[in-house]
Amino acid sequence: MWRRRRAPGTVVARRLADPRHTNAAELSALLAGVAVSVPLSSNQEMYVGPLPSHWPGLGDLTCPVGFAVSALLYALPARPPKES
Repeated sequence: MWRRRRAPGTVVARRLADPRHTNAAELSALLAGVAVSVPLSSNQEMYVGPLPSHWPGLGDLTCPVGFAVSALLYALPARPPKES
């Protein structure tokens, strides 16, 4: 399970203190979540996304869909390799 894959606290602390440590999955997941959220935005005076403008009853799906897309894209590269 996830407890077996987890790094010890000292390893995590060293990664957080190291300025050379980068995590490309974080940035790409964040940008993808924002890119998906823009067309779903509603309740705005200046811009309403295409989906809420065609289906007003749909509501504002920005937060749940953006979060789900970001979480999925962040979790996929972090999967452990399959054991053979």
